[in-house]
Order: sequence, then structure tokens, then C-alpha cells
Amino acid sequence: MLLDVLLVLVGLAWLRVSVTVLRGSAALRDLEPFAGEDRAPPRVVVILAVRDGEHELGATLDGLLAQRHVDLRVVVVDDRSRDATPALLAGRAALDPRLVPLRVDSLPDGWLGKPHACWTGVRAAPDSDWLLFVDADSRLSPDAVTRAVRAAETEDAAHFCLVPRLLDLTLAGRAVALAFCLGLFERALDVARGSTRRAMGVGAFTLVRRDAYLAGGGHEALRMQVLEDMSLAMRMRRAGHRSALRLAIDEFAVRWITDLGSVFTVLAKNYFALFRYRLTLVLIACAALWSLWAAALLGPLTDRWTGWFAFAGLASLWLPAAVVARRYRTARALALWTPLCIPLIGAALLHSAIVTLRNGGVRWRDTFYPLARLRRGE
Repeated sequence: MLLDVLLVLVGLAWLRVSVTVLRGSAALRDLEPFAGEDRAPPRVVVILAVRDGEHELGATLDGLLAQRHVDLRVVVVDDRSRDATPALLAGRAALDPRLVPLRVDSLPDGWLGKPHACWTGVRAAPDSDWLLFVDADSRLSPDAVTRAVRAAETEDAAHFCLVPRLLDLTLAGRAVALAFCLGLFERALDVARGSTRRAMGVGAFTLVRRDAYLAGGGHEALRMQVLEDMSLAMRMRRAGHRSALRLAIDEFAVRWITDLGSVFTVLAKNYFALFRYRLTLVLIACAALWSLWAAALLGPLTDRWTGWFAFAGLASLWLPAAVVARRYRTARALALWTPLCIPLIGAALLHSAIVTLRNGGVRWRDTFYPLARLRRGE
């Protein structure tokens, strides 16, 4: 009897995930097309913090400076680069006065590199209505910025993010990324509901209303936050500002997870931070995830209908995975692999925790940050 109850609960847990992802997909709308308008173009300052970006930065600047229907300035903060980034910026700035290059030669105590570079850029930014934070590998279509601003205005959102297409994915990378994207679509439902407990940030495209951002302390209040994009989103939500998301497959692309191995390398720095660097929480989360997965996968071996119900709950992930695959315009057949990729989520989390604990902290942009300081957020 107890086994039957447990198997039913396992099946219901997976069905709940499937339903939540489907609802999140319905809530996450595509970025609206640009409609011609007579009003003045929005004033936007782009803040781009870069370190050793000589290979990525040129294409990103091309996309930013080609933006249409927007009064745009680009402030690029070179965060202690050792490659040809300074020369690249100097050459581009000489050709386009809208580009303002800045240089950080040393990192003040009590700051992570990226939050400090972002705050440095904001303090030097010319007047504007909006601030847009992007990464050195953010690829944008020519009207992505103005369309994002208009969507944010329509939503009355002071915090607005675009969800991108992922570049350079191998076949295995597409399958794994699809499994991770289920969590993204699940969180999109929390954003649509206006949750103050769970927020979502996209560091490669975060648009904020300048007055609301500054009123909350900006990146100065996020000095030691590894997940500064998520922390910024949460602070603005808790301050009473609305947050909104759009899916922008044609308008915005980045390089994130590319293959199976990159799941561990890309997430090693920041996945543990989601659990506030608490190993106990990580172990509980991993044990719960793997137990639910194993119980559902092995359920049919019990020769009980409840075992098949648990298996059906896990298999139900095929449907939301196929919906997400369709939205990403990738092969829906990859959804068949999604239930089998689920354990990798826990494995990547545990790997991040082990690496961080073994090293005693996080190395980011060639600077080491002790774990004790990261836990205190100072």
C-alpha cells in the first residue's frame, strides 16, 4: 500500500512539472514585430562589460550599432583585458561617436568583476530612459532593441529580458539544452504571475528603466553577486516593479551550452550560487530529483499499475519538451531524450558544488573570490 502511494506521488510530481512547463510556454510570448510609429525613438544606453573579448566583441558591436528606430549609445567597459580588446575598442570608437570605451585596470576590494564593470558603465553613461545590459557574445537583429523597449512599455515593465536562441549546438548539446530549457519555461510562469519569490534574469539581455534601476541601488547593491542578473531581477520585483519576458529566437542569440561536456564547465561557476552555496540544500535537491527519476523509470518493474503511472508521469515530459523544441525550431524528436537527460541537471549542480567547495571559492575573470565572502554577499 505504501509503495503504491509513493509511486502515485512520483507520477503526480512529474505531471505537475509537465503542466507547469506547458503553462509557462503559453505565458512566454514571442517578441512582437516592429510596427512603424510616429513618436520619438526610445533613448537607450547599452552597457557591455567585457574581458578578453577580441574574438566575440566585433560582431556584437556590429549588431548594436546597426540598431534601427532607437536613439542608442553604447558604453563598453573593458574589464582588465589582456588581449586586443582595447585596440579593437579604440578603433571602433574612432569610427562611431556613439561608442564610448572605458577601461578598468584594477578591481576594488569587495567587488566581483562583472558587477563592478556594469556599475562603472552606468556611472559614465549619458542620460537615457532605458539601460540595456548585454554580453560580449550577444547577437541582435537590427530592430531587437526598439521592439524590446516597446514590449516593456506595453507591459509597464521596469525590468525586461529576452530569451535567446542558442548558437553552435551539437546534437547532444541540443538534447541537453532542451532539458534545461524546461526549467526556464517553468520559471517564465512565475514571472508572468508577478512572483516575488522567484524571478528570472538573462544577463545577455537585461533591459531596465533607468530611474527604477538607480532607485534600487543598481549594480552597486550587487557587488558580490555571482548571479547578478537573477539578483537584479529579484530586487526590482521586490521593490514593486513589474518584470516581463519575451522569446526572441529570430532577434537574439548567444553561445551557452554547446555540447554535453559544456553542461559542467559552463555551470560550474554559478549553479551552486542558486542554492546560496549551501551543500545541504544541494544534496537534498539532487537526492529528490534522482529519486523521483529512478522511481518513475523503474516503476514498471514493480508490476503494479501505480508503477506504470509513475513512468507515465515521467514520460509526460515528452509533450512539453516537444512544445519547447517547436518554439526553438529544433527537431521535436529530441524531446524523446528529455526524460533521460533529467539526471544531468542534478549532476551539473553537484559538480558545481564540489568544484566550488574543493577550490574554496570561485574564480571568475581571473580573480579568485573566497567562498566565505560569496556566502556573505560582501
